Amino acid sequence: MNEEVAGLLGEIRDLLRPVASHYLVEYQQRREKTEKLRSVIKNSEKRERVCDALLQGMRNQMEIADVAGVSQPAVSGVVASLEEAGLATRADGTMDTLEVLFTPEDFLFFRLTKDREL
Repeated sequence: MNEEVAGLLGEIRDLLRPVASHYLVEYQQRREKTEKLRSVIKNSEKRERVCDALLQGMRNQMEIADVAGVSQPAVSGVVASLEEAGLATRADGTMDTLEVLFTPEDFLFFRLTKDREL
């Protein structure tokens, strides 16, 4: 690499540092959620489909099982794992409504990085 290219790359790096530092906390939070999703999904395509179905709107567990192509007990297991990982909670303290605490963007980040070390 010649000196001119090295100088330009250094300038680009210096210009990007303020932008990167602004988003660092958000990026770290997304990485933490991704690691939690990895611990819940465990390289299981079925568990991944359940998590994806949970992001598609309000449904009961039987509907999620149908959409994800898994059994209702499998959905219950994923929901319990999500709650344990802090990625879901029961809305208003009821057993009927689950609030998912990860976003479609978090799930996309998981999918994009699931085969790589973070």
